[in-house]
Amino acid sequence: MTGTELPLVYVCVPTYNAAETLGPSLDSILAQTYANIKVMVVDNASTDDTLRIADSYAARDPRVKVLRNQENVGAEGNFTRCIGVTGGDYTAIYHSDDIYLPGMVSAAVDFLEKYRETGVVFTAAEEIDSTGATIGRRRPPPELGDCRDGKTFGFEEVFRAVLRNGNFLTFPTALVRTSIYRDEIKAWNGEKFKSSADLDVWLRVAEKHRLGFIDRPLLRYRVSTASFSYSHFRLRTHRQDLFLVLEDYVARYIDRLDRGALDDYRLLHLKDDISIAINHVIQGERRAALSRLKGIFGPLNFIQSFRSRSQLRILAIGWAAFLAALLPLGEAGRKALARVRHKG
Repeated sequence: MTGTELPLVYVCVPTYNAAETLGPSLDSILAQTYANIKVMVVDNASTDDTLRIADSYAARDPRVKVLRNQENVGAEGNFTRCIGVTGGDYTAIYHSDDIYLPGMVSAAVDFLEKYRETGVVFTAAEEIDSTGATIGRRRPPPELGDCRDGKTFGFEEVFRAVLRNGNFLTFPTALVRTSIYRDEIKAWNGEKFKSSADLDVWLRVAEKHRLGFIDRPLLRYRVSTASFSYSHFRLRTHRQDLFLVLEDYVARYIDRLDRGALDDYRLLHLKDDISIAINHVIQGERRAALSRLKGIFGPLNFIQSFRSRSQLRILAIGWAAFLAALLPLGEAGRKALARVRHKG
């Protein structure tokens, strides 16, 4: 097929003060091997050079169009704006600081054309730091099986995996049928689910359609270790927004969850408690850390720890955190703990 005969893909790029990274991201999007794309840069009232850079791309490439919000509507609000301006057959909402490998759109379109019952497809991703060095990988959990050539899953399989692993669905790898975004999703529920509103979107899609995974790293996902938000998250002492979504869906689907799923959900809470407690210790808040870990020695935790090495490891880390909270660590000790926790 010629380029115009291929399904049309809208790539929406929501931006806010992304002057340092927008250029390389747009370069990678425009270098896609897929021939029929339109790129919509939706700027959220940036105050740096983001708009100038976006306009320069639009001036030299007719596939690029730039829209600007008159006021900042928040990240989730801007994702909703993207839904309002998209079109074509498929829609991707790509982040303005990531790098997209040349075959990413093509692989996702091929998958959705083959598996017509699928509403959205995700890929694996490499995590990179601010210099572009690889620091990790995001991929489907092992219990979903071999997805290298692509595989589809129903709601219960996906939700069950999320209860065990947290949100492993990497937002900027998603390609969605435009009709689903426009007619079914319509908006991100950021007011209710805050920064985890994307997980709610994927679960809403999964309630009516199958989800697909391609376990090939077709995205280089930037984790900015120098940003305020990253440092703030590393020292987080509140429950993840993820649980706003999970509490809502667990309540609605409680009759369909077996004991194993509920145990995994409880363990996910425990992992978050341990993470919060360690951050309390690092910040010298020993009493708060002990309060967070008060249920660590419960019999259910002890029994569940024998089910797998990973569960035993989680509990062992929790016990170590409890011990660290009992000790009067000085500033040097807390800094050492932070280095071990965050690997520098």
